[in-house]
Amino acid sequence: MQGTGFGDRSTLVSRAIVATVVGGLIVAVYSEALAARRGNTPIVVPLGSFLDQLGTYDTQRWMKADRWTNGSPFDNAWRADHVVHDGSGGLMTIRLSNRAYLGQPYSSGEYRTRGFHGYGCYEARFKPVRQAGVVTSFFTFAGPYDNGGNGKHNEIDIEFLGKDTSSVQFNFWTNDDAYGSHNERTLQLGFDAADAAHNYGFRWFDGGLEWYVDGNLVDAFTDTDVVRTPKPSESYQKIMMNVWPVDATAAGWAGTFAYEGVRTAQYEWVRYDANPRCGFTDPGEAPAIASP
Repeated sequence: MQGTGFGDRSTLVSRAIVATVVGGLIVAVYSEALAARRGNTPIVVPLGSFLDQLGTYDTQRWMKADRWTNGSPFDNAWRADHVVHDGSGGLMTIRLSNRAYLGQPYSSGEYRTRGFHGYGCYEARFKPVRQAGVVTSFFTFAGPYDNGGNGKHNEIDIEFLGKDTSSVQFNFWTNDDAYGSHNERTLQLGFDAADAAHNYGFRWFDGGLEWYVDGNLVDAFTDTDVVRTPKPSESYQKIMMNVWPVDATAAGWAGTFAYEGVRTAQYEWVRYDANPRCGFTDPGEAPAIASP
């Protein structure tokens, strides 16, 4: 062939040999990583404590979901421009719009850590969206496409269902790729969360979970012989925040979504404290600097 730029036959053969060797190394490395995940051995070092006021985009710690979709029951595509930092007052907004993208009728935003975390206190101050069919969340997650551990679905949730923001839902999933467990727990707050920001968090510890609202313990789960909470020894998790509309398959859970204009959730700060004696933030208090 002329004008291909590939060089002569000997060069082609040499490149083929190099490609085979490199390809073999890549396969070997991937196989080792996959084996580690299947063997329930975390292959990353968990990150430590931090406090982020969210006024600016810390690209070393965080990334914005961009140019992909999750599939049902999500009725949106993720776009980085739907996560916005105000640059001064310590506020991040996550927006839901009717911008069609990647075959989905709506676009929305998700903010997630690049690294993984283990036991400790997770807390954020935010105001969710009030509208049926819209989910606003603060949670931790690891799954088949993450290298945080065993490659299975592990998750700890704080979720607001926009059909009733006077309540909040807590949940967790442990090595559950089939989504077969049912650990949802609903709490009546005594206020409408969409009226103003409040502090929401959970403590993940060996043997269970505790959930907190405005610094107060409101719910807890302790491992049983039948149901156990996620374990960092099997999978560390990323910290995530997102807003998204449900499709018809989840209408019975979150309500039927009908677009009524752009909706935004507001996040004021987020913190993670790896100290086993970590605590939570009372109303009106500034978030504490995370423990060493």
